Amino acid sequence: MSDTASSPDLTEGKTGQRIGWSCELILLLLVVASRPGPSLALAAFYFIAGVLDSAMEWVFAFACLFIPPAVMLAMIVRLVIRWSRTRLFRRLVWIGMVLLSATAVPAKRAPWVPLSLNTYVSKVLPSDLAYLYGFRVRVQCCADVPAIRTWARDNRGLYITGMSDAFPAGRVPDSVKWLGPRSASVLPADSTAVFEGTMIWLNENWVLVVCQEDGRVPDFDREALPVARGVWLTWAAGPWPGSVR
Repeated sequence: MSDTASSPDLTEGKTGQRIGWSCELILLLLVVASRPGPSLALAAFYFIAGVLDSAMEWVFAFACLFIPPAVMLAMIVRLVIRWSRTRLFRRLVWIGMVLLSATAVPAKRAPWVPLSLNTYVSKVLPSDLAYLYGFRVRVQCCADVPAIRTWARDNRGLYITGMSDAFPAGRVPDSVKWLGPRSASVLPADSTAVFEGTMIWLNENWVLVVCQEDGRVPDFDREALPVARGVWLTWAAGPWPGSVR
């Protein structure tokens, strides 16, 4: 009877102990992965920024600035509150994890993780490409490709930079508004629509190219992501060479 009565408490104690050490295990993982960790986090950040609406990109970006200091503050508060109820060994573990996280993660200087691993992660999914993958999701959800093609056939040679005035005047398809472009143009030769916008916090511009159904594949200077048939996404350091100016 006594064994049966004590077993729930014993189980709860073991469960609590496992849960109690989960924070330390997460912090240890962050420190061990301090070289590739920031690159992966940055790629995820730009992917989400690409998916979000233009206004939400800035809200999301500034919110992320407060996440690392908030996590560090929560660790310190947890350490202070539970200091008197923990053993010396665990106190030392907490202090060590706080110090390692505060130095190794921002500086990306965990010596036991090779530099080549962080370089590999950065090359496989750089920030601009991660943003483009996220932005492709937004284009697939928001852009009305048939309407864009019809608009392009009726507006050959058009070039617009004042997008805030163009949308109320109906000079640009409504679905493009959710992409937040900076300029729009239509090539006079084949009615290809080109929209360009700014990648948040990157020195690159995203370029959306919508060709007619029978149009040829444009020559891209950089890698282009297919969105749909005749629709591509790419990026450029300045204005895309194929656009109208």
